[in-house]
Amino acid sequence: MSEKPTKLPVQLRRVEAFGLGRNGPPRRNTVTEDELDLAKTAVVVVDMWDAHWCKTFTRRVGELVPRMNPALDAARAIGLPVIFAPSDVLALYRYDPRR
Repeated sequence: MSEKPTKLPVQLRRVEAFGLGRNGPPRRNTVTEDELDLAKTAVVVVDMWDAHWCKTFTRRVGELVPRMNPALDAARAIGLPVIFAPSDVLALYRYDPRR
C-alpha cells in the first residue's frame, strides 16, 4: 500500500508585461519550480455553470468540463479538497445548507 504524498510539485508561471510595443507590451515569462503543502492546498473552481445566459459561456464550460474532470479526480485522489465557488450568484445559495 502506497502512502499519499504530502507535497505537490508545481510549475509556477509568471507573465510580466513591460515597456510599450507596436502590438502591445512585450512580455517576459518566468517559470519556477516549487512545492505545495497538500495539507494547506485546495483546488478552487470559479464560475462553472450548468447553464448561463450567454450561450457561448455555456458552450465554453461544456468544452472545459471533460478536460477538468480528470484533473479534479486526480486532486481528490491525493486528498485535495475541490471547492466550487460561484462569483456573482452567491445570494441564490444564501440559505443552502451546503454553503
